[in-house]
Amino acid sequence: MFKTSINLKHFDFKVNRIVEGFISGFHKSPFHGFSSEFAEHKFYNQGDSTKHIDWKLFARTEKLYIKKFQDDTNLRCHFILDVSSSMYMESKGDNYFTDNKIEFSTLSIASICKLLINQRDAFGLSFFDQELKLFLDEKNSQKHYRLLEHNLVSVISDKGSFRETDFYSNFEFIANKIRQRSVVVLFSDMLSDKRDELIDALKLFKHKKAKVILFHVLDFQQEVDFNFKNKAVEFKDLESHQAVQVFTDSYQTSYQNYMKNYINELKLVCLRYKISYVEADINKGYQKILESYFVENQK
Repeated sequence: MFKTSINLKHFDFKVNRIVEGFISGFHKSPFHGFSSEFAEHKFYNQGDSTKHIDWKLFARTEKLYIKKFQDDTNLRCHFILDVSSSMYMESKGDNYFTDNKIEFSTLSIASICKLLINQRDAFGLSFFDQELKLFLDEKNSQKHYRLLEHNLVSVISDKGSFRETDFYSNFEFIANKIRQRSVVVLFSDMLSDKRDELIDALKLFKHKKAKVILFHVLDFQQEVDFNFKNKAVEFKDLESHQAVQVFTDSYQTSYQNYMKNYINELKLVCLRYKISYVEADINKGYQKILESYFVENQK
């Protein structure tokens, strides 16, 4: 239905569907019982600014309510997208809305920014692999959103040559550019054999007193569950270009344990340095992504 060679029109259509689904997917039934904390809230109506939604309350009730009294402090949010070759691995799941991790991430970023326009929050964007491919400063305008959207669409088809990931030098540059107390949102599969360097890179943003949200983007069916129906499969490393053929049933258990340990290790690192960690399975849609962004920003 939706899997197609994407262009700006298709991309914009998908973003609008995601945003509409996010807003309309909530039931606006009344609170059961009375509590004084609800006295300063009203029901969210479509068309209201999302800026005043009480996301903490949503996390408990799964209902959208607006705080009647809010300060007008505006956020500066910088999105960082990993565009290394592993992000372009084709999805084999029953996912009719996205082809791979890169498309899932670009649609997620554009959908959040679409909502940020109405909140008057500024948003910027960076792409990185071995080097920094793009840096857009934080602004809030329809023109800036269109520029951001154009770059997101362009990167979907820009597989290019085999590209590895350099977290530290790129994050160091971005950290030096962003303002103090910004919100930094990273979309990456975090596939790196340089674990210590990756951790040091994440810590760079904390020196700027930034709130950091990591969306760990993976195709869980392939990359975590290793579900290939017990057959011989040739795996090609999209970053090193090395290929190896394996019988998947022989390695499934050990691979699952390895990935489970790696993900748990990454979660512990994020917990230690107060980085919000969000699992982002590309086969489970966008609702959790948008919910997590807004809930984390009200903590």
